[in-house]
Formats: sequence, C-alpha cells, structure tokens
Amino acid sequence: PQLVADLGLTGFFQHEVASSTFGFSKPHPKIYLAALDSMDLRADEVLYIGDDYHNDYWGPEQIGMFPVLYDPQKIHAKVDGIRRIEKLDEITRFLFE
Repeated sequence: PQLVADLGLTGFFQHEVASSTFGFSKPHPKIYLAALDSMDLRADEVLYIGDDYHNDYWGPEQIGMFPVLYDPQKIHAKVDGIRRIEKLDEITRFLFE
C-alpha cells in the first residue's frame, strides 16, 4: 500500500493488508483475520503493535492477538492493564512473554 511506501518501509514486509483495498477498516475483525490468513498464522501467535488504542489495541485483542500500544506522547500513560511502550526499542520486553 501507498502508506508503506510513504513511510519508507517498502521491502520490510512480506504481507500487507490495507483497509483501502480490503473493504473493511480497523477495528473490524475481518481485516485482522485476513492479515493472519495471508501469513498462515493464528491470532495467539502474533504480537500486534500500533499507536491507536481502539484500532491497534482493542481490535486485535478482541480476536486473541497480543497487542502493544505505541504511545510516545504518553496519552494512555495512566491507563492500567494495557501493554504500552513509548519507544519502539521497548518492544523487546514483550517478545518472549
């Protein structure tokens, strides 16, 4: 998708599912399930990281993914019970959880 190219991330992903071409938007379960199907993975095998609580934490969590919220502005700093990071290199603490 164009967003991946715009961010300079072309070549970093083997599979891409974009709501603009798929027909469903986050947090609809079908978009996450399509991504899982394209990689032949189950939800419980995936760590999902994103910067929007509703779309990138709540949505993936509803189908059994392991979400981590990227929150560099500390918008959700006081929210208990969620996994969140402020810097991308902090993701390593969740990789083997």
